Amino acid sequence: MVGPAALDTLIAGGRPLDLRRDVWPLMAKEIGFGHYHELFHAHPERTALPWPEFVTAYDRLDWYSTEMTALITAAVPGREDRLDFEALDRPLQDLVFVTPEALRGHVRDHVARDVARREDAAHSADLGAFLALLSVYGQLPRLVAAGRLTARSVADGLDGWWHGFFSFLASGPPGFRLRQLLALSEAGLVRFLGADLRVGTDEATGTFTAASPTVPGHITHATALIEAYLPGPNLDRTRDPLLRRLYRAGALTEEVVDDPAHTHRSGRIRVDPEGGHVVDAVLGGPHPRRIALGAPTDSRAQAAFARPRTDAPAFRQNDAVARALLRSLNADQHTGPADHGGSPADLGVRVGG
Repeated sequence: MVGPAALDTLIAGGRPLDLRRDVWPLMAKEIGFGHYHELFHAHPERTALPWPEFVTAYDRLDWYSTEMTALITAAVPGREDRLDFEALDRPLQDLVFVTPEALRGHVRDHVARDVARREDAAHSADLGAFLALLSVYGQLPRLVAAGRLTARSVADGLDGWWHGFFSFLASGPPGFRLRQLLALSEAGLVRFLGADLRVGTDEATGTFTAASPTVPGHITHATALIEAYLPGPNLDRTRDPLLRRLYRAGALTEEVVDDPAHTHRSGRIRVDPEGGHVVDAVLGGPHPRRIALGAPTDSRAQAAFARPRTDAPAFRQNDAVARALLRSLNADQHTGPADHGGSPADLGVRVGG
C-alpha cells in the first residue's frame, strides 16, 4: 500500500517510475483497504469471512493479482459491494447500443443509481474509500518532488488521468445537480452521446458533428460547440496581472519535468515544498518574501480537500507560512528589512484554488 514506507522504497529504487504501472496498484490497494475496512466493520452481514482472516490475506497480495480477485469474490458475495476502479473510471467501456435512445436510457439509469447510492448509509464503504483516497492524494507530491516519475507519466498519468479520476471520485457533481441533469435529459434538453467522443465539422451543412463508438454509425449535428472543460494552470497565458508581471520579469518559474523521452510544461508555479516560497530565477532559488499556495502551484495536493480534524497538508502548510510571515515581520520591525530584493510591502502570499 502507498504510505511513507512504500514511498521510501519507490524513491530509493532509483529507476524511472510510471504512475499507472508502478504506483497506481499501490494506491488502489490503499483505497481498497479503506473501502473494505468500512464494509467489514459497518456491514458485516454482507461479508463472508472474518475481518482478521481477510486483512491478513489482503496485506500480502497485489491489487491486480488473480489471488486478490479470488479473495474479494469469496469474502464479499455482493458484486455491488466490491470496489471496481475500472468500472468507475469507464462505465461505458465495451458497451454498444443500437440507438441513441437506448444509450440515454442506460445513462439515466446509471446516474439515478449513483444518486441513490450516495444518499444510502448502507453504502458507507464508499466513504471509507473516499477518506483513503484523500490520504493517497497527499502522498503524491513527495513522489513528484523526488523526480522519480517520468515526464510522460507526470503529464498523462498524474496531471491527466489521475487528476480527473480523483476529482470524479472525491468530488463529482452534488446530488441535486445530478437530479437536475436527469430532469433535463428526460425533457429532451440534454442528450448523452457516449464514450470516446469525436468532434468534427460538416462543411456541407455548416454544422459541428459528434460521434461515439458507443452508438456506432450515429452522428449528431449541432450549430454551436461550447468547450466547457476547466482550463489547467498556465503561466504563459494567465490573465492575472500580478502573476503575468512576475513571470515575465523572471520572478516566477514554471514547473518543467523532462527526461530523454519527453518534456512536460505543467503551467504550475514552482515553489519550495517546505514553505511555499516561489522559485525566483533571478535569485536562483526560493524568494525569501514571496509565497504561493494552492492549486496553481507544483505542490498539487496541498490545497486538496482539507477536512476538519485530519491534519490535512493544506492546514499544516498554512500554519507554517503564517509562522514564517510573523517571524519575518518581527525581524524587520527590530532590524529593518534585509537586502533580499524586496521591501516590507513586498512580503506577501498569493493563494489560488
